[in-house]
Amino acid sequence: MKVLVADDDRLARRLLESVRGNLGTPPRRYARLYVLTMRAHYLVASERWADSSIGWVVDTTGTGPITQAMDAFALGYAALRRGDLAAADKGLRSLGVLAARRPAAAGDDENPSVVTVLETELRAALLAADGKTDEAVALLRQAAAVEDTVPVAFGPPDVVKPTHELLGELLLAQGKAADAQQEFVRALALAPRRTASLLGLARAATAAGDAPVAEQARADLRAIWHQADADLPGLAEIPRPSAQAR
Repeated sequence: MKVLVADDDRLARRLLESVRGNLGTPPRRYARLYVLTMRAHYLVASERWADSSIGWVVDTTGTGPITQAMDAFALGYAALRRGDLAAADKGLRSLGVLAARRPAAAGDDENPSVVTVLETELRAALLAADGKTDEAVALLRQAAAVEDTVPVAFGPPDVVKPTHELLGELLLAQGKAADAQQEFVRALALAPRRTASLLGLARAATAAGDAPVAEQARADLRAIWHQADADLPGLAEIPRPSAQAR
């Protein structure tokens, strides 16, 4: 599977479209799996919550519970971020069904912990959107403890929105910058140089008054985003050093 490029959303989108074009007739199971998982990562990483790929109808028959959970989470989380609560609730219901399903024999797509984490994340995000932030934080701490026990898999992670990252974002929105900073540090320990976590760390450290950590996070982002699309979310927050400073 292609890994989506962190600093070039347009290239990532073209790759996603290319994989969709290779589904076959009838669509092959593994091709459908790739489209579903790549779309999930693309939506969460790019933060293009209304991207037209959301409207693609991809049959999940024969794909495993993790693939289906990644798809349900990404579509539900994107819906929540654009204010479509009905679609977000639909995604949560789908995740609930998957989480309640009895695992089959052990396999590459059968780790029930991943489904549990994704379901808990979306449920917490919906609670936070409803103003129930303390409940959301408690749920995310539970989910983070579970995610910390999930073995590292080959390829892109199945938990498309790392729990520590999501928890850090929620804590930062609550004004708990120091606590948020700790969560972003933990997220980066698990996924080094992940741009969303670095951006969260830069924001949290700035708010907490930790200038050295904030500047290092921004420096890392400048190195990663040196050829980024001009409209990449968060890019405007990472100013390049002046010629005099260089």
